[in-house]
Amino acid sequence: MNKIIFISFREEIREKEVSIFLSQKEDEKLTKFFFDTYQEEIEKFDKEIIPYLEILNKTPGIVTCYSCTGHKRKEDRGYILFYVSEDMFLFLVEEIFPYLYNRFLNLSPTALDLGFNYLEEKVRIHIAWDHKYFKDFMDVFTYELLLSKE
Repeated sequence: MNKIIFISFREEIREKEVSIFLSQKEDEKLTKFFFDTYQEEIEKFDKEIIPYLEILNKTPGIVTCYSCTGHKRKEDRGYILFYVSEDMFLFLVEEIFPYLYNRFLNLSPTALDLGFNYLEEKVRIHIAWDHKYFKDFMDVFTYELLLSKE
């Protein structure tokens, strides 16, 4: 669902010079579009992730595009992918990710994977976790983001 949102938006505002990060204008439009339409698509989301998606999409500089909590099958991983502004990217890489790595890698070497890639002309963050750490991870991640806004 979220990929469709981004593709539609990208076609609507295509410009000659586009940053690889979300601009404030893109962030505002995508966030508005997400909240205007996600209620229609809510049954497609893992219900446990919905409150976290709401927090992430309300955070300036973050717009989610894919997510899954993970499932109880052996070695199944949850994940979230999201587009970011340049300021948010730097904040996550310098402040949040080192903290998350230290906290979760002590639990298990496969507890958490952090990375980024370049798709559809934008940098997006990819975070994956062992399904049993979903709630712990998302609680800590969203708490740190909310704390940073204060």
